[in-house]
Amino acid sequence: MKNKKPLQTARILAAAFCALTVTGCASQWPILKEDTAKHLALPAFMINRSIPADPFTLTAYERVRQPGSAITIYIEDEGQSKTSTVFSDPTPANPVALHIATRDLGPNVIYLARPCQYTDLSNGKSCPKEFWTTKRYAPEVLNGVNAALDDIKARYQATGFNLVGYAGGGTVAVLLGGLRSDVASIRTIAGDLDTGSVSADAATKTAKIPQLHFIGIYDETTTPELFDGYKAAGGSSACVKSHMTENADHIQGWVTQWPDLVSLPVDCVPQVQQP
Repeated sequence: MKNKKPLQTARILAAAFCALTVTGCASQWPILKEDTAKHLALPAFMINRSIPADPFTLTAYERVRQPGSAITIYIEDEGQSKTSTVFSDPTPANPVALHIATRDLGPNVIYLARPCQYTDLSNGKSCPKEFWTTKRYAPEVLNGVNAALDDIKARYQATGFNLVGYAGGGTVAVLLGGLRSDVASIRTIAGDLDTGSVSADAATKTAKIPQLHFIGIYDETTTPELFDGYKAAGGSSACVKSHMTENADHIQGWVTQWPDLVSLPVDCVPQVQQP
């Protein structure tokens, strides 16, 4: 027992350090990643819950103070799957979407990790790598996240959802918007709106949903051209807008600015062209 306390203290301090930094820690330790998520969520009063989402179990952090009203859902990126090295665990060392969700002071805020994140993958069978690499937007993935939203809706009698997706989570948000009738708005942050991932069908189906897509002016990964292609695929709707965000790239700058960005209107009022 004497050797346990220093180890636990070290884990807590390391996780707290990760939670307080924007970049997070690059450690591959699954336990440390889980500790990081908990230490981010706890000060924001977001409670951990595992949601059955056949064929997955999704990790959520929830703060719902007003059941019976709309809920804002933050959807995570693919984590470490998009690097040149395919890791055996897609759980993000730096859960950017969770960082951002904790800055949302709304009454009903839920963070959803992607399939296979924060999951015991020791047996190699519970979540095949395809679902965080080549099949990260496959029907199984979308059906799983869709099932999680159904669970949330029933549990909290939600009247609808405001979807917020970071990077690849933005792709999931748009695709879900094309599947559901209860999505009130869509926001993406450094969203992957590549029309190879977001089909023209999904762009068309979501064209009447108020949307605001945040693009970092220093982001070399998700560029304005991706948004332009996505908007054109949906018919250039007045509901689909972008916001060029200063002091932000693909990862940095979003957490500190989010309290201001989340307050920007998301509507279908045509933008006035400047002379």
